[in-house]
Amino acid sequence: MKRAILCCVLLALLTMTPVLGQESTPAAESSGERSLTHDGLERTYLLHVPASYDAATPAPLVLVLHPAGGTGRNMRDLSGFNALANDSGTIVAYPDGIDGVWDYLDIPVNRDPVVDDLGFLNAVLDEISAEFNIDASRIYVTGYSNGGLMTFRVGCELADRLAAVAIIGANMTYRLATDCADGTMIPTLLILGTQDEAFPWLGAMEVDNGNVYGSLSIAQTTGFFATFGDCSGQPQQGEITHETSPVRVLSQSYTGCTNDAEFILLGMVDAGHNWPSDVIVRLPSDSAGTIIDAVWTFFAAHTRE
Repeated sequence: MKRAILCCVLLALLTMTPVLGQESTPAAESSGERSLTHDGLERTYLLHVPASYDAATPAPLVLVLHPAGGTGRNMRDLSGFNALANDSGTIVAYPDGIDGVWDYLDIPVNRDPVVDDLGFLNAVLDEISAEFNIDASRIYVTGYSNGGLMTFRVGCELADRLAAVAIIGANMTYRLATDCADGTMIPTLLILGTQDEAFPWLGAMEVDNGNVYGSLSIAQTTGFFATFGDCSGQPQQGEITHETSPVRVLSQSYTGCTNDAEFILLGMVDAGHNWPSDVIVRLPSDSAGTIIDAVWTFFAAHTRE
């Protein structure tokens, strides 16, 4: 029934606890490049364990996914997540996509054989959770551009494992919406520029052999999540631009969703498909922060039951 309702909406909008006796590894020795074999391929990721990590205290875990053509190391340098992780005692992993891309179940990722990126990311979570005392109720994923698309997929297919996801510089695609329709919504933050040329605010669509490809419009995406999460009430609109920011940031939020989930859209006015390094927002504490600070604050507000 939920799939049928969501299809109608889219059509309408279309016009550790540590092991006893095990010695904890010093954080400095635990960070760095790592590899594991998944689905016959050697996969890699960069791990950051803050010096404040204490094996006696469960730590949050964040996966950060790079854009197309990037690497985990690039994404570490671009995002600056490590500094925030150090302050909060959070472990952060920066996985690498094969040939710099993630298979988010849509074009233009046409690889033969198909790479099991979803299984790889799940294996990364397993490996880190087996070695460190990870708080299973505070596992999060964020990504930018192609990594943002993969974050949409992970948020749908690993919903039983994640507390929240945040997508930067990407929007829901038709294929992802179809695949998500029968899932369970988790808290989702979407950050997109109103002039993003890769993911137009009004959407982009093409039809090939009867299949619809492309990204939804923002109206379709917000409508999808409102229905997907059975969110009640009207969306709350506002502005969170800090006075020092050269870019305005408008917000729209849907609350009262199933399982206490929420969907928040942050629209960066006139911003294109660029990493939002110069955007300054007003955080809930009323202090100034970057977009990454906003992501971190969103994650901190959500714990999986």
